[in-house]
Amino acid sequence: PPIRWRRYWRKKAARPAPRSALPFCRPPQQSRSKASSKSSDLSVQGLPWLIARPVAHRGLHGGGAVIENTPSAFVAAIAAGYGIECDLQVSADGEAMVFHDPTLGRLTEQNARVDSLPARDLKRLDFKATKDHMITLGELCDITAGRSPLLIEMKSHFQGDCRLLERTARTLSNY
Repeated sequence: PPIRWRRYWRKKAARPAPRSALPFCRPPQQSRSKASSKSSDLSVQGLPWLIARPVAHRGLHGGGAVIENTPSAFVAAIAAGYGIECDLQVSADGEAMVFHDPTLGRLTEQNARVDSLPARDLKRLDFKATKDHMITLGELCDITAGRSPLLIEMKSHFQGDCRLLERTARTLSNY
């Protein structure tokens, strides 16, 4: 990894790593070989699915009628032939919820943190000025049904909590 990440992982390695079934939830092993210190090629040549068409950031939304990261925004993006970028936050019970902010206040009448409420309560909240509700990653997969590529951003401060990563991996393994 680049130099700045090496410093980060050295700091993280000083603390005990949380146990997890997923190897990417643990800091990587430090290697002394020169080959491992080279950064990987980040060119887009191997990603034609990502650059072949426009990507609707948080779905196709705007104008006050359609709110970001909602079923309506995703259906509109699919209808327009766009790929979909979405954001995930973890709920209190470990579900991968499609929502951008860590708190609910900007888009709902509730001011709680997303990670403080269980998925069943989050799914009942109305978004401001619309009848859309928050959905899970599984429900987004049902909506897209393979008709549109997904670009998923997992919102996390990586403080050893791997629930969002694990739930996302489990959901996408069945997709």
